[in-house]
Amino acid sequence: MDAIEQLQTKISPFSGYGDETARALSDELVRSYLGEALAALEERLAPGEGPEHDRIGELILRVAFTNQLVFRQYEERARTGDVGHELAPYDVAIVELADGANAIEPANLDDYLSRVRDALDRRDAAMGGRLGVS
Repeated sequence: MDAIEQLQTKISPFSGYGDETARALSDELVRSYLGEALAALEERLAPGEGPEHDRIGELILRVAFTNQLVFRQYEERARTGDVGHELAPYDVAIVELADGANAIEPANLDDYLSRVRDALDRRDAAMGGRLGVS
């Protein structure tokens, strides 16, 4: 199963990266998939106040909105070629992290949040054309 098929299995309305509308929707779906997992994690492990609550809240805010600067670069690159195959592995990584949120224990929370932040950074870099698929 390729990366796009994996995403379609996890996120039923995921349509891929074929045109601007599909790319915008795919971006929103991947971000909201992670956001929902982070919100449940926050409720379970970091309700109220504190540094963990703040870190999760920052990540939730980050995924709540499209990174307009990076998405614009992504769209400019999409006009000259197929960029979906470049982004799909990064989106799969985001979805896999979201799927693992329910198993995170308090002792692993800091590491998990760092991995989420790093995955989002790599996804942004890939959208902006600053990373290749490895």
